[in-house]
Amino acid sequence: MGGLFTDDVRRCILALAKNEVATAKMSPVIQCVGKYIFHHEFQNFDLPHGNTCQNIVDEGHYIATQYIADKLEQTAKWGLHKDGTTRKRRKLLDTSVCLESGEQFSIGFSEVASETGKAITEDSIAKLSEIMRSPSNMSATLKKLTYTMTDRAANEKKSNRLLAEHCQSIMAKPPNIRFLLFSPCPSRVTF
Repeated sequence: MGGLFTDDVRRCILALAKNEVATAKMSPVIQCVGKYIFHHEFQNFDLPHGNTCQNIVDEGHYIATQYIADKLEQTAKWGLHKDGTTRKRRKLLDTSVCLESGEQFSIGFSEVASETGKAITEDSIAKLSEIMRSPSNMSATLKKLTYTMTDRAANEKKSNRLLAEHCQSIMAKPPNIRFLLFSPCPSRVTF
């Protein structure tokens, strides 16, 4: 293919990334599945190199980020969902946004050294800043923030307070945010 890859190959790369396959291993994985499941032998030049796989993943991330930003700009109200967990001694933070329409988008998982209220807030603000493109977009989008949803952990409650303080520090009229606490099985939030 000489460096040009079909949309199917690109979608396959993104699906492998979603399943946490390392970019350097993606082409060998495709070759293995092709050979043993579909009885088709891909040549090395048929598939992208690890660096190209990383570029495809980066492009996908950029497109997804822009899509979420556009959706946030178009919605009248939205909520921020935050949750932390520990897996194999690694502290992970998940952040997602829920639009008034009910659409929900993950804006990423992050690993932190310590799951404190400050770390959770800084992570949420960093993720939102990446999506918003500019400080004026950040203020305009935060004005539409209707609620945050977290679990009952003290560090999550503190992160809600710190997020409200952040909104107050960057906006003349901060939004009136409801802070919702949920047990492990949250019910759907209505606006």
